Amino acid sequence: MTAQSPLARREQGVLLIARGILIMGVLSGAFDQSWMTVFVAGLSLALTFLPALLRRWRVIDLPLAFEVAGALFVLASLFLGEIHGWYTRFWWWDLLLHATSAMVFAIAGYLILTILLQATRGHASPWVVGIFTVSFALAIGTVWEMTEYLIDISLGTNMQRSGLTDTMTDLMVDTAGAVIAGIAAGIHSRDRANGWLERLWRAFYTRNPWFFRPDKPTRMQDKKRA
Repeated sequence: MTAQSPLARREQGVLLIARGILIMGVLSGAFDQSWMTVFVAGLSLALTFLPALLRRWRVIDLPLAFEVAGALFVLASLFLGEIHGWYTRFWWWDLLLHATSAMVFAIAGYLILTILLQATRGHASPWVVGIFTVSFALAIGTVWEMTEYLIDISLGTNMQRSGLTDTMTDLMVDTAGAVIAGIAAGIHSRDRANGWLERLWRAFYTRNPWFFRPDKPTRMQDKKRA
């Protein structure tokens, strides 16, 4: 059994703490007979196990840092934000989540672009890399804003709160976070310098080597041959 690095142990600890908080939320909601709390906390807890299921099904093996980021985002948005009212208690809470999620989605876009370039033996300039990662994050942010609108008009909720002002503010914050990550991705694609993005990229590469080998059949191609 391979020993975990100190960073991996810390990340695993953060993931366990996030899950522990959600489990306590489920139990507390059940004790108070607050079934909405039970549902949201339970759903949030289930989502933290999604990366492990994707790994078990051999779809994709995400680095632990992505799992931790996803678990913390679910905890902060669904559990703390919606159930415990942090969106209204702290005016900056929604903006913080939009900025950080935009960065994460931009980095995910960078990894996807890298996979495509490796598979086709292509090349992209740092400017193209940066524009793609920013556009990828903003596309997801836009879809989310449309989803909030559809939920509000369908279920009578108030996810958009101040309407147009909330939507445009969220998109501007998304843009700021995406641009920061896009600049980092562009610099990394040019220099491949050591840093947090290089460590993350290497972790993804090590866990998913088949994505970066165009000569190796994909999982879907293996199924067709069978």
